[in-house]
Amino acid sequence: MGVVSLPSHRFTVHMAIASFVQTVAPEHVLTLPSVAQLTAQRERNGTWRFGMSFSYDQELHAMVNDFAPRLFAVVQEYDTESGERDGEIAAWGLTHPDGHTDVTSVEGTRRFSLNSPERATWWFSREKDVSARLIWFDSVVGGR
Repeated sequence: MGVVSLPSHRFTVHMAIASFVQTVAPEHVLTLPSVAQLTAQRERNGTWRFGMSFSYDQELHAMVNDFAPRLFAVVQEYDTESGERDGEIAAWGLTHPDGHTDVTSVEGTRRFSLNSPERATWWFSREKDVSARLIWFDSVVGGR
C-alpha cells in the first residue's frame, strides 16, 4: 500500500478542493434559492428583526455559508509490519445539503456518486486488513 504524501500548507489544501470541485458528477444538480428568494422568505416568515438590514454582499455570503457542501477525507488505516497503526488519505468527498455525496480517489482513478458519505467507507475498506473512516475537513485546522 503506497503512502500519499501531501504537503501540509494551506495553499495545497485549497488547490485540492478546487481540483475536486471540478470533478464532481455533472449529472447531480442541486437547486438552491437566490439571494432575492432568501430575502423575500425572511420577510414573509418574520425572521427579520426591527431595524435589521443586510447588504446584498452580506446576504450572498450568508447564503454561501448556509448551503456550502461539506468536505471530508476518506482515510484508510492498516497495521504495519512492526504492528504500529498507519493511515493515508485515500479519497476526498463532498456532501451536499440534500445528502448526496461525491467522492474521488486521490489518484483520480475512482469516482463515486453516493447517497451518504458513510457509504464511501465501504468502498475503501474492501482490501484485507484495511479499514476506512471519514475525517471531516475543518477550515481552521491547527489554528491556521
